[in-house]
Amino acid sequence: MKTFRIKAYAKINLGLDVLRRRPDGYHEVKMIMQTVDLYDDLEFTKLAEDEIRIFTDKEEALNVIEKAILLYREQGQPGERFANTIERLGFENVEQQLMENELLERKAEILGE
Repeated sequence: MKTFRIKAYAKINLGLDVLRRRPDGYHEVKMIMQTVDLYDDLEFTKLAEDEIRIFTDKEEALNVIEKAILLYREQGQPGERFANTIERLGFENVEQQLMENELLERKAEILGE
Protein backbone atom coordinates (compact mmCIF):
# COMPACT_ATOMS: atom_id res chain seq x y z
CA MET A 1 0.00 0.00 0.00
CA LYS A 2 1.19 3.47 -0.85
CA THR A 3 0.77 6.09 1.89
CA PHE A 4 1.43 9.80 1.62
CA ARG A 5 1.01 12.81 3.89
CA ILE A 6 0.13 16.38 3.13
CA LYS A 7 -0.35 19.54 5.16
CA ALA A 8 -3.79 21.14 4.84
CA TYR A 9 -3.08 24.77 5.62
CA ALA A 10 -5.68 26.95 7.26
CA LYS A 11 -6.74 30.16 5.59
CA ILE A 12 -8.39 33.39 6.64
CA ASN A 13 -10.93 35.31 4.64
CA LEU A 14 -9.74 38.89 4.08
CA GLY A 15 -12.74 39.85 1.96
CA LEU A 16 -16.04 38.35 0.94
CA ASP A 17 -18.53 39.75 -1.55
CA VAL A 18 -21.81 37.98 -2.27
CA LEU A 19 -22.42 38.72 -5.95
CA ARG A 20 -25.60 37.13 -7.28
CA ARG A 21 -27.91 34.20 -6.77
CA ARG A 22 -27.35 31.40 -9.25
CA PRO A 23 -30.16 29.39 -10.90
CA ASP A 24 -29.30 26.42 -8.62
CA GLY A 25 -30.08 28.52 -5.51
CA TYR A 26 -26.49 29.02 -4.41
CA HIS A 27 -24.77 32.41 -4.50
CA GLU A 28 -21.76 33.42 -6.51
CA VAL A 29 -19.09 34.88 -4.24
CA LYS A 30 -15.81 36.71 -4.64
CA MET A 31 -13.26 36.02 -1.91
CA ILE A 32 -9.79 37.13 -0.97
CA MET A 33 -8.14 34.46 1.15
CA GLN A 34 -4.70 34.09 2.70
CA THR A 35 -3.10 30.93 4.07
CA VAL A 36 -1.67 31.07 7.57
CA ASP A 37 1.00 29.01 9.28
CA LEU A 38 -1.46 26.58 10.88
CA TYR A 39 -2.26 23.21 9.35
CA ASP A 40 -3.61 19.72 9.85
CA ASP A 41 -1.53 16.72 8.84
CA LEU A 42 -3.54 14.49 6.51
CA GLU A 43 -2.48 10.94 5.73
CA PHE A 44 -3.85 8.99 2.77
CA THR A 45 -3.38 5.34 1.95
CA LYS A 46 -4.30 3.84 -1.41
CA LEU A 47 -6.33 0.69 -0.93
CA ALA A 48 -5.79 -2.50 -2.85
CA GLU A 49 -8.65 -3.64 -5.09
CA ASP A 50 -9.73 -6.40 -2.69
CA GLU A 51 -9.74 -4.31 0.50
CA ILE A 52 -12.87 -3.35 2.42
CA ARG A 53 -13.96 0.28 2.36
CA ILE A 54 -15.05 2.08 5.50
CA PHE A 55 -18.27 3.51 4.05
CA THR A 56 -20.77 1.70 1.88
CA ASP A 57 -22.21 4.82 0.25
CA LYS A 58 -22.04 8.60 0.10
CA GLU A 59 -24.93 9.09 2.56
CA GLU A 60 -23.21 7.01 5.23
CA ALA A 61 -20.00 9.03 4.84
CA LEU A 62 -21.90 12.34 5.01
CA ASN A 63 -23.72 11.21 8.17
CA VAL A 64 -20.44 10.46 9.93
CA ILE A 65 -19.03 13.83 8.81
CA GLU A 66 -22.14 15.62 10.08
CA LYS A 67 -21.90 13.82 13.41
CA ALA A 68 -18.22 14.82 13.69
CA ILE A 69 -19.14 18.47 13.08
CA LEU A 70 -21.92 18.30 15.69
CA LEU A 71 -19.59 16.59 18.19
CA TYR A 72 -16.96 19.29 17.69
CA ARG A 73 -19.55 22.08 17.90
CA GLU A 74 -20.87 20.72 21.20
CA GLN A 75 -17.73 19.37 22.87
CA GLY A 76 -14.82 21.17 21.21
CA GLN A 77 -13.16 24.14 22.86
CA PRO A 78 -12.53 27.51 21.15
CA GLY A 79 -9.32 27.36 19.10
CA GLU A 80 -8.92 23.63 19.68
CA ARG A 81 -8.03 21.38 16.74
CA PHE A 82 -10.39 18.46 16.22
CA ALA A 83 -7.51 16.03 16.78
CA ASN A 84 -6.99 17.60 20.22
CA THR A 85 -10.72 17.30 20.98
CA ILE A 86 -10.52 13.58 20.17
CA GLU A 87 -7.44 13.20 22.37
CA ARG A 88 -9.07 15.09 25.26
CA LEU A 89 -12.38 13.16 25.06
CA GLY A 90 -10.77 9.81 24.34
CA PHE A 91 -10.77 7.98 21.03
CA GLU A 92 -13.16 5.23 22.17
CA ASN A 93 -15.66 7.82 23.44
CA VAL A 94 -15.58 9.79 20.17
CA GLU A 95 -15.77 6.59 18.11
CA GLN A 96 -18.86 5.48 20.03
CA GLN A 97 -20.58 8.85 19.53
CA LEU A 98 -19.84 8.79 15.80
CA MET A 99 -21.24 5.28 15.44
CA GLU A 100 -24.49 6.10 17.28
CA ASN A 101 -27.20 8.51 16.07
CA GLU A 102 -27.69 10.55 19.25
CA LEU A 103 -25.80 13.56 17.88
CA LEU A 104 -28.07 13.68 14.81
CA GLU A 105 -31.15 13.30 17.03
CA ARG A 106 -29.99 16.33 19.07
CA LYS A 107 -28.88 18.40 16.04
CA ALA A 108 -31.37 21.26 16.62
CA GLU A 109 -30.38 21.47 20.30
CA ILE A 110 -26.65 21.46 19.51
CA LEU A 111 -27.05 24.14 16.84
CA GLY A 112 -29.26 26.23 19.12
CA GLU A 113 -32.26 26.09 16.81
